[in-house]
Parts: sequence; structure tokens; C-alpha cells
Amino acid sequence: MQMIRKFLLHTAAILAATLPIAGQSYKVTNLLSDGSVTATNTDPNFKNPWAISASGTFWISAANTGYNYVVPPAGTVSFKVIVPSAAAPNTAPGLPAGSVTTGGAVGMLLANGTKASFLFSTLDGTISGWNSKLGTANAISTVAINNNAAGASYPGLAILNIASGGVTSKSYILAANFGTGNAIEVYDSTFAPTKLAGNFVDPTLPAGYAPFSVHVLGTQVFVNYALRSASAPYLSVNGAGNGAVSVFDTSGNFVSRVATGGNLNAPWGIAYAPANFGIFSNDLLIGNFGDGIINVFDPKTFAYQGQLIDSTGKALKYASLWELLTGGTSVTGTTAVAGGDTSTVYFTAGLDQEQHGLFATITNATTAGATPTFGFSSASPSATVTAGSTAQVQLSLASVNGFSGNVSLACSGLPANATCSFSPSQASVSSTVPSIVTATITTNTKTAALQPLQRRGMQPVVAGIFAAFLLPFASLLGISKRLRLTNASRLAALTVVVLLSGLAAGGCSSGSSPQMSTTPTPAPVTPAGTSNITIAATAGSVTQQTSVALTVK
Repeated sequence: MQMIRKFLLHTAAILAATLPIAGQSYKVTNLLSDGSVTATNTDPNFKNPWAISASGTFWISAANTGYNYVVPPAGTVSFKVIVPSAAAPNTAPGLPAGSVTTGGAVGMLLANGTKASFLFSTLDGTISGWNSKLGTANAISTVAINNNAAGASYPGLAILNIASGGVTSKSYILAANFGTGNAIEVYDSTFAPTKLAGNFVDPTLPAGYAPFSVHVLGTQVFVNYALRSASAPYLSVNGAGNGAVSVFDTSGNFVSRVATGGNLNAPWGIAYAPANFGIFSNDLLIGNFGDGIINVFDPKTFAYQGQLIDSTGKALKYASLWELLTGGTSVTGTTAVAGGDTSTVYFTAGLDQEQHGLFATITNATTAGATPTFGFSSASPSATVTAGSTAQVQLSLASVNGFSGNVSLACSGLPANATCSFSPSQASVSSTVPSIVTATITTNTKTAALQPLQRRGMQPVVAGIFAAFLLPFASLLGISKRLRLTNASRLAALTVVVLLSGLAAGGCSSGSSPQMSTTPTPAPVTPAGTSNITIAATAGSVTQQTSVALTVK
């Protein structure tokens, strides 16, 4: 019995470690801030932090002060180095955004003859590197690439290692140029520009978009695009639906579009969720800079799955959201992995229009005493249709605090002569996976409907004719005694009466059959304009809502 008990306990432990934790919510813990929000640690110069390197100790670029912070996973500050501006003599603080480790990379030698341990990209068009020979506290990193004069701006940076058997043969630097150039630029391990077989171009990318960030996740290269202002200095144009994400192979060839528009709003951060991350375990997380929301997609089909939500079922939202990094993220070409807990997602945010800074964690956690509820969101905040057509929107319901059961759905705020339906009509929410429902909004257009037209005045005439015709036969029955009709004669007379009655009825019916009018009558029309449709999901006393702005043309 003791052996059986140990076996069962061991099996339960394995299951607990490998299966998603059901029906919990996502909790944020602030590790480091500039003091604008409460955090475990503070540093007044930690303003507008962007990228986090996937290294044992995190290196975090702080754009507003020109530092790169060296931060252990607990959030303390070990030291910080200066990322210089493009202007000679390259000693004043610049505008650092990207931050990557060169662990597993080959080459990358700096001017001091030693390999760079970390590389940083800047918004003013440079890529610089740091190694221990340069010192630690307030050391100035060395500029290796300077395209400031060409109008470059590098908000995103990645290292691409080509390895076989765990050994790197070639390394490349990928820089997202959001400025003049508008491309993913490729540099070799000597910092010289080069080209791969592909050019990291999405052939159907909407006009006006530029690469906002680039991330290498395993053997995939993800590029997040933001809508860009029309002229320099180029800035992201934030707004619902302003974004696209594409995936490429390690040769730069386009593979597929991950998402376009919908809930995207200047997306920058992207990461695979941890294996033990509740209902969104192993899913693809995409963070919006524009509205601070983290949307979730299926890692294979890229279908919308929902949003990271708190214990009340509301979306987590952190203004000016930048990086997303899962603890323990591996780096190609090395056995070293990113620091931190492997069931945790780390993120940075500029807060309050990039004026402040936050480094924090997201974990899947149980909130004691919290009410079971669910998160409810739409894959797109808007839809545009022509009158007479339909719009479909994917909806996600995600269990929070152990909620499970049926949820009814209803629309309000529909424009005139429009209807709303759901498939399935009633959602069944599971505590282990999100439930996806399709909402269909149907509109009407002008159509010429042919209306039935009755032939009036015919029925009395037909009835009179047949009444007069039948009188002689009916009189035969009344004078049977006088004419001494036989039974056979009476039967014949009755037969004639019945037949003629049937003919009369048929004639009347035929005469009164509807005829189609040639005068068209307009059907109800859904008027042009924009309506804010509220979709409510209700289970008992719990109601959550999402909205869709429907524009009818």
C-alpha cells in the first residue's frame, strides 16, 4: 500500500506540473519602477524601458535616460551602462530600445578586440555593444553600426544564430528600421551589411506600415508592424486595428501573416507563453504598445484565443507596453537560457505616455475568495459592411477563478433592420480552455419586392353565373312527385349538382388566385452609419460585455 501511495502521489505531481492550471487568473507583480508606481525596487532613471535580453541576468534598455539596466530576475539593479548617442564622440546618452545577448553567437568583435556580450539598438539609428573590458557602472558601450545620417531608427533588434548540432556556424544581426529605409536590415558577425536568401518582406503588407520590432523565437522570426506617420520623425500611429504581425523562416523567406488589424494596436512585444500558464499555456502572446493589452493567439493556426485577464475578468492593461519575455527562454547555439521563473512572463512598460517605467511579472495565480467569473472579448473592435451583407466577429470566453457552465449571449445597440445571431447559440465555458463563439451581424439592403395583387370584382360574377346555372337542377328535386322521377334520375341530378359545385369552387378559386404586381415595394433597409453594438455574456448574476463598432456603407 505504501508503494501504491507513493506512486499515486508521484503521478499526481507529474500531472500537476504538466497540465494547465484550470480557471485561474493572471496576476501582475511589480519588480522595478521609477517610483511612479509601487514596486519591490525603484530607480528614478528607470524611464521608458523597452527590450529585455534573453540572458540569465536581464539587460533592459531605458530609452528616456540612455541607460541599459542590468537587472537580476528579482528586480534589483546590479549596475547600468550608457548606450551612447549617434553624435561623435559617442559619449552622451542615446535612445536605447533594443537589447540582445550574443550568447551562442560567433564573431561580434568590438573595437577593443573582444566579443560583445550584449548589443543595443537605438531610436537614433545606432547599434552598439558592451563587454566586460569596457567596465561596469556607467561604462560607455561602443558604437558598432551608425546609420543616423541615413535617417535610420532601430526600435527592435534580434540575433539570428544558424546552428547545427547545437553549434553556431553563422550569426546575423536583425534590425527593425522604423525610419528611413523601412526594412528589416541584416548585418553579419563583423557588423557589415549583408543579405540572406529572403529579404524579410511581407508581400501583402498594407501600405503605410513599417517594422516596429523583430524577435527570433526558436526557428521562427516574427516581425511586428505598426502604422507609421507619413513624415519624419517617424512615429507609430496608435489606434484600434493599426497593426500587423508576420512570420518568416531563418532565411528571411515570408511564411505567413499571423494577424492583421483586429485587436492589434501598434504591437511590439511577442512571446510564447509558458507551458504552465493556465488556459493560455504555450499560446502566442502579442502585446500592444498602443493600448497596453496582451492578445492571445493559437501558436499553430494563429486563431484568436482571447486576452490576458485579471481576477475580475477584465483585460490586463499597461500603457506603453513594450517587451514580453518568458522566463527560461532558450537561445539558439547555447545551452544558456533566459533567467527567471519558467512559468512567468516578464514585461516592460513606459506608462503614462512613456514618461515613467515598470518592469514586472505575470503569473497564473489563484486569488483567494475571488468570485468565479469569465473574461469576454472580441477578436476585433470594429467591422465594416455594405448594406445587405453580414459581418462575423470571433468572441472569446475564458474561465476565471474556476468558472464553468453555460453562458447566454445577446446584442444591443444594433442599427435599424439588422439582426444578430451566435454560433453556437449558447456558449459552454470550460475551466481549462477558452470557448470561441462566432457572432454574425446581418444587415438589409433595398430590394424591389413584387407584391401579390388580387383580381377584384370577379368572385360575385362567377358566383352569380353558377347559381343561375344550378337552379334548374335544384328544382328537379322539388318537383320529383309531379314528374315522377325515378331514383336513377334523382341520382343523376345530384351528381350534376355536385360536379358543377366543384367547378364553381375551382373557378372562384382560380379567379381569386394572387397575381404579382409590377410595382416594387422597398424592403426594410439598414441605414448607413456607425453603431456601437454591445454584446453581453450572462451566466446567472455574472455579466461581462464587449463591444463592436459596426459601420454600414
